[in-house]
Amino acid sequence: MADHKDVSVIATKEDMFVVVDGVRIARRGYLGTPQDGTWVSLLPGWEVVDNEDLRTITVKHNGVIVH
Repeated sequence: MADHKDVSVIATKEDMFVVVDGVRIARRGYLGTPQDGTWVSLLPGWEVVDNEDLRTITVKHNGVIVH
């Protein structure tokens, strides 16, 4: 596992972002687009997926889970 990182989800009027150590790494897909209901990576190597309960997410960087 990677070193501990500060991971949070922030929302604006139009967008929802996953932020790691102060950097926006993913954005929630817009309604009505192919990315609707998914997380869209903003930087290479980052992946964000919803967990089955849809209340938590898993964040990976270059395939390693970030905590």
